[in-house]
Amino acid sequence: MESTPTLRPFSEVDFTWVEKWVERKFYIGALTDVPFAFGEIIPQESGWPRLGRILVGKASMRGLGLGSQFVAALVDECLRLYHCDRVDLNVWEENAAAIRCYEKVICVQPGRTVRA
Repeated sequence: MESTPTLRPFSEVDFTWVEKWVERKFYIGALTDVPFAFGEIIPQESGWPRLGRILVGKASMRGLGLGSQFVAALVDECLRLYHCDRVDLNVWEENAAAIRCYEKVICVQPGRTVRA
């Protein structure tokens, strides 16, 4: 019997499964226990980790500098975990708000990101 894959919303119980399956590390940024951001650190064969899926969720939490603080914490975590001198990051050219956020913390270059 063949089965057809299904799609369903991601739920809290899925994190246990994902942690066992994926080598990535997932992080939540919180301000007095109120979550405001999500991001991940993705190990790379090059030895330079990559930041991914960075999101400051609620619109009311944007524009307060929390995103750049969160990115700085992610970069510090990369340096702590991987003892690296570079962290890679991909960002869409059209995402001006994200680029401004990242540039407060790191030097953004086409195709790579370097700690400032």
